[in-house]
Amino acid sequence: MPNPATVREQRLRKTKAQLIDEIDTLEQRVAASEALLESEGRFRSAFETAAHGMNLTAPDGRILAVNNALCEMLGHSEEDLLATDIQSATHPDDLDRDLANLRALLAGEIHSYQLEKRYVHKQGHPIDVLLSVSLIRDSNGEPLYSVGHIQDITERRRAEEALREMKTVLDNMPAAAFLKSLDGQFRLINRKYEELYGITFDSVRGRTLYDIHPKELADDYTRFDRETIEAEEVIEREIMVEQNGEEHFLTTVMFPVFDQQGTITAFGGIEVDITDRKRAEEALAEKESQIRLVFDNMPGAIVYTDEELNLVVCNDHFADIYQAPKELLQPGCPYPQLRALYRRTRVLRRR
Repeated sequence: MPNPATVREQRLRKTKAQLIDEIDTLEQRVAASEALLESEGRFRSAFETAAHGMNLTAPDGRILAVNNALCEMLGHSEEDLLATDIQSATHPDDLDRDLANLRALLAGEIHSYQLEKRYVHKQGHPIDVLLSVSLIRDSNGEPLYSVGHIQDITERRRAEEALREMKTVLDNMPAAAFLKSLDGQFRLINRKYEELYGITFDSVRGRTLYDIHPKELADDYTRFDRETIEAEEVIEREIMVEQNGEEHFLTTVMFPVFDQQGTITAFGGIEVDITDRKRAEEALAEKESQIRLVFDNMPGAIVYTDEELNLVVCNDHFADIYQAPKELLQPGCPYPQLRALYRRTRVLRRR
């Protein structure tokens, strides 16, 4: 028969061991609780002080929590937003796409999603945002709430729209245009520039003249670029380029680009193809030369004057007959001087 003292001692040891286990379990739970509280505190602090908008949304779309940044972004108070749902805050045209992503998130088809959408400001105008959403589930895998991060991209969208409008204007200009960084990398070219040099913007974006032209030609263009940067003013010159084996003459206007502080940050250029004009001028000059040759070799003196009898043109025989220096017989020579020549010639003939 067991010793009663021994039995009691064994029970006491067992009870002590159980007590130690329970204390350890309790300490673990306390530690886990403290860690959870600390984690929740960090999340709440990050949530409330985030520079971008944040919200917590229930699976049915009700807004559970919002931070100050989101309230300021949408022009609503916290109470206003908590009394509404995600459907009411979203622009009607973007709602279906947003809800489709949310349904896929709740169904476990995706773990998170990101999209650009519009919220509606309290004053009625749309706010362009970049929305990133993830889902928090409980220990059983059931959805608890979604966490949304909202960045206001309205200014970026406006800048993109302004850039698109400017690109449309540039692409419909009859002149080639470009924009470069100070180190010569292409930031923008228009359609005419692409056609002129047989390139595309995608092929030269972030590249320099040395990537698309022979070194000698790139050196020449780069010197002109540097002149514009150093002068910090508009510079104009004529250049010649080859296109499909033919010479083309361009008038190039280079200009600096300044920031709000007056510091040059980039430079651009506009190139107008004047090849047809140059060829027309050369053809006209050739015809004038031929006409002048015939004119000067015609027998007799020939002179043309305007309505006020000022000289327009005369041939060499006129100068010889009236013994006038050619320097005098220039277009615009006034009538009194011509009359003096006539009178002097008559006097010489009478003598």
